Amino acid sequence: MPRPCRRLLAVSHDYSYSGAPIALYRALPGAGDWEVLVASPFDGPLRAGYRRAGIRADVAPGLRGGAAVRAAHRLGKPALLYVHEAQMGAAWARAVPEMADALALADCVIYPARFLVELYARYRRGGPTSWWSPRGTRWRRG
Repeated sequence: MPRPCRRLLAVSHDYSYSGAPIALYRALPGAGDWEVLVASPFDGPLRAGYRRAGIRADVAPGLRGGAAVRAAHRLGKPALLYVHEAQMGAAWARAVPEMADALALADCVIYPARFLVELYARYRRGGPTSWWSPRGTRWRRG
């Protein structure tokens, strides 16, 4: 009997050659048997890279990661949030309630460094698991 299709929507703030978009791009080709769709409000050169890797990548103007996490929560779907930024991201979470809510609602938050687990802990509100990974390889529970 064939396995049911597992789908993953990954939302990036853009398709540029910059930190978080590159980290997401490096992680997604390893998604195994998941059907992956990447969406971003802004186009850029990484979009073509996703296509070459066989991953659907769309531009969705107005889409925001925080809104996607809230929508997943309302629909009862799991939401994973990858946080790449340190001080600037924490300042954004303080200033933008949508981002603070996304951090609290996500089922899992992944960070590229252990110190970020502590930096963002106040937004997790005792929430579910946080993970971190040095160099984006082996994931460790925070």
